[in-house]
Amino acid sequence: MREQRAMQAPVNKEDPLVTFAPGFELQPFFCPIEEAIHPDYEELARACVEWADANDMYGDDAVERAWGLFGTRSDLAFARGCPAAPKDRMFILMLWALWIFVGDDNHHHDTNSIGLTGRPGGPSNKIARMVDLAGRMTCATDGPETLLDKDRNGGSRLVRTLARIMDMIRARATPTQMQRILDRQRQWVLGELWLSSALELGIVPTVEEYTMQRHSSSGGLYAFEVQAWGQDLRMTDAERNHPTVVAAANAANMVISWDNDLISYPKEERHGEEKGNSVGVMAHQLCCSPQDAVAEVTAVRDRVMSLFLALHEKLTHTGSDDVRQFVDLLAHIIRGHLDWAVAIPRYREITDHKEPPTLDLPQMRMEWSHAPSDPCMEPVDIGPIKWWWDQLR
Repeated sequence: MREQRAMQAPVNKEDPLVTFAPGFELQPFFCPIEEAIHPDYEELARACVEWADANDMYGDDAVERAWGLFGTRSDLAFARGCPAAPKDRMFILMLWALWIFVGDDNHHHDTNSIGLTGRPGGPSNKIARMVDLAGRMTCATDGPETLLDKDRNGGSRLVRTLARIMDMIRARATPTQMQRILDRQRQWVLGELWLSSALELGIVPTVEEYTMQRHSSSGGLYAFEVQAWGQDLRMTDAERNHPTVVAAANAANMVISWDNDLISYPKEERHGEEKGNSVGVMAHQLCCSPQDAVAEVTAVRDRVMSLFLALHEKLTHTGSDDVRQFVDLLAHIIRGHLDWAVAIPRYREITDHKEPPTLDLPQMRMEWSHAPSDPCMEPVDIGPIKWWWDQLR
């Protein structure tokens, strides 16, 4: 593979190996992409706190608010992943990022809560309650006139806040941008419902099944369209749906999803969710320990990362200006996710979130690798994604 000069990041060999839980070590991350952050992040973060409180994003749950604003800090992930967005759109992106995590973590400390990404162990008929909430969220995204105010399942905060954020996006979006966001939101909803139902039924998917369903449940493709709107990228349908662009976006989404799996495995194992994680799925399929599965997951992840870098280079030379900006955006998102994850309490403080996060945890540093753990450039032996490598021709 040709050298990625414009994207090369330095490697600090003195950085310690990342360990997010005792006895669970990750391999160095192959991610030769420069670190970045939006120049107005600090100012916008303060504005996000004010908006979240004024719009009742966290209700009267002080623990959820502390984890969302200071323990998870998903607004930082978007500031790192979308550093070139105009300031007004960056603010909306950061609000959307805070919103999408509201329903992700609170079910750990409050088993009576309901979020779209709820997991087993909560209230009865949880999947049915999630389906109801998902339908209401979809209506709220379609437009303010379809907002269903009477919420029987306690998710009204999620729905109302989503509607307000989507109104801000809709006011600035083209019809094409908005439709792509709506389509990807529906894909995310279906993916989350599949993952939650599989966990509730005790089903362990195969690696192939997991790879395809995680593609939806991660929410990455949904986020990509929101972030593309944030930078006002206006790819035509022919450009966005070109197989090479689709393969690049899919590869980026898989890298981010599996990076998140590696980082969050100790947390998910604690909450009985390891069967919905690539490490747990790989360990089950290979009949090995989770620690041994890390090497296998990392090898697959690195091969997909190498593919993304090659597709990025190809599209940089052959794509339109919007396409080039889009693949650059994907690169920032991949790197930004890692820089965000290592800096926040969410993955380092493996708790039930029944207490506010510890904010003075020591800064964790990642070890970076110059080369992939598996340098093979042949397609990964996972049937539904093999076609991605065809786009290198």
